[in-house]
Amino acid sequence: GVKVQIITDDECVKQRGSDIEYLASKGVEIRTDSSAEIHMHDKFVVIDNDIVITGSFNWTVQAAKSNQENILITDRPYFVFEYKEEFDKLWTEFADNEVEA
Repeated sequence: GVKVQIITDDECVKQRGSDIEYLASKGVEIRTDSSAEIHMHDKFVVIDNDIVITGSFNWTVQAAKSNQENILITDRPYFVFEYKEEFDKLWTEFADNEVEA
């Protein structure tokens, strides 16, 4: 199997069209930010500690179909390391905010 972990903004979970609760019901580990005052605005993916995908892309149907977005894919070890460190920091910071199925 594939281990998938997602961190998202708490407000996104309940938005129309969100698949967060569905993904949680399928065993995906999901956490949200912890403050109404802070908006989780990171948009990146780390794949197998080898690849980073980042940019303005919002990971929504709207972004894919209608928005002008940018996306960067890299396997440069420096960038992969930095993004993985950021993800791990946020994952720990939001440990109390698991999305339950």
